[in-house]
Amino acid sequence: MQDNELQVEFDLLEKSDLRDVSDEDLWERIRKIHAGFSFSSRILRPGVSIYRAVRVSERPRYISRLSYPPADRVTVRGRLNPAGQVMFYGTIDAGNEYAACLYECHRKVGDLFAVSHWSITKPFLANHLGYSRNLIRTRNPSREFPEGTELPNQTNRGRLIREWQSRVFTKLVPEGSEHLYQITNALTSFALSPIIQPDKSLPQEFAGVIYPTLAVNFIDDNIALLPKIVDSSLALVDVGLIRIPAMEDITSEGVVKGEKNYIEIVDTAHEFRRDGRIVWNRESTAMSVSPWR
Repeated sequence: MQDNELQVEFDLLEKSDLRDVSDEDLWERIRKIHAGFSFSSRILRPGVSIYRAVRVSERPRYISRLSYPPADRVTVRGRLNPAGQVMFYGTIDAGNEYAACLYECHRKVGDLFAVSHWSITKPFLANHLGYSRNLIRTRNPSREFPEGTELPNQTNRGRLIREWQSRVFTKLVPEGSEHLYQITNALTSFALSPIIQPDKSLPQEFAGVIYPTLAVNFIDDNIALLPKIVDSSLALVDVGLIRIPAMEDITSEGVVKGEKNYIEIVDTAHEFRRDGRIVWNRESTAMSVSPWR
């Protein structure tokens, strides 16, 4: 496609109701847009931490509750997965620990979360979506542009595709309108396409996709991983049972009003049995208060 044809196709995809377009046909349109598009990727190595938050009603008993859900529980689209397909959503540690992954959870006062801390045990290759210089400059001017998310000396065509890709992928979708994720699902599928990796010492396929945190202006990086990568390349380190408290600096809708954000740590666990059971440190209602950041 020429640059003017690209822009026409961008407009059509953004303005059209795609529910009558099959995922296969949409993927083919995405493939044509990206013909000749060059990109960089990132290898995540052992020792890197990933945090994941799941909303719970009580202390989870098994590790499986902290990890990716069963396929039959995925009944609507997510940003990176269609209904029925599973992804492990988390946040790459940037020094915020519990805080960053909770930002994306539409938390409300009184909500209870199990926040698990995982460590990478084997290196894997991740692609990325949602990063462009103009978008980050608009959403979070104080953040430096992440290294490795674009190639040096990018062509004008490459910049056009990156800007469109980032704008579409990071669009906020209200609850109940998950059909709008169809186009981000197609972009994810394309980003996870098979690769030719001549160096056999490097990962031979994409494990998942890195993308910016959307709820708090791109301050950190999220990651969505394929289940087989979680099973083979992550180890659970610890888990915290976290409650969002009714404190005066948080509104009834869960919106932070002041500079300080607080969580209540209800319990923690550092021991996990062979059968997958979680050994909590205290089975009581005693709570301690800890700042998010």
